Amino acid sequence: ALRTYKQPVFVYLPCGAELRGGAWVVIDPTINPDMMRMYASENAKGNVLEPEGIVEIKFRKPDLLKAMKRNDSTYAGMEEGSAAARAREKELLPIYTQIAVHFAALHDTPGVMKKKQVISDIVPWAQSRAYFYSVLRVRLAEVAVQRMIVESCPSMGAPQRAALFEAHFQEVLPDLAAGTCTLQDHRIVSIINKLKHQHDVEQVASMPVDAVLTGLLKEHSFDELIAILSVKSVNANNT
Repeated sequence: ALRTYKQPVFVYLPCGAELRGGAWVVIDPTINPDMMRMYASENAKGNVLEPEGIVEIKFRKPDLLKAMKRNDSTYAGMEEGSAAARAREKELLPIYTQIAVHFAALHDTPGVMKKKQVISDIVPWAQSRAYFYSVLRVRLAEVAVQRMIVESCPSMGAPQRAALFEAHFQEVLPDLAAGTCTLQDHRIVSIINKLKHQHDVEQVASMPVDAVLTGLLKEHSFDELIAILSVKSVNANNT
């Protein structure tokens, strides 16, 4: 249901929360990037795998032994496979495993999640209510304007819509979110009307000539069309 949901969705990891495995996959914002956003409190954690699972996959025993040889001069000077080396490995391996797990756990922090762009922002629990109230109003305004863009020019691709929104609607968005203007504001309507006109022109340009003429003859008589074309020709000559 989240994959096809058409309203803004916020996923918030509160204090002490951990999101793992299959639960992460179910509510990952990438399943519906247009509508879903994920946030985390300052001490929440999240990753598909547990730190121990990451170590088992990416930092196995051979890798730990290489790290031990780089960092422990005593072990590095021992003959590989000797009784003394195996005893040293047995002594150090639990310590290096614990270090590896801690290192993997550092990748679960909110700062890393934000840097990797798997969450939109870090929201402290104490400010979360006011934060989401403000963000929700803005998101509702964004979605409303984006729907108007889609309706006025369905042929426009997602990248073009995003660029258009960024270039022309950022100024009016705070007013729309605050309720000090409506979707009928002239700053919105003027751009939407231009998009509709652009879409109509593109639609007509892609139609066969006989289809265009048939459509015009349904709305105008032959004499009216002659008069319209004559006026267009005069205007073109004058310019």
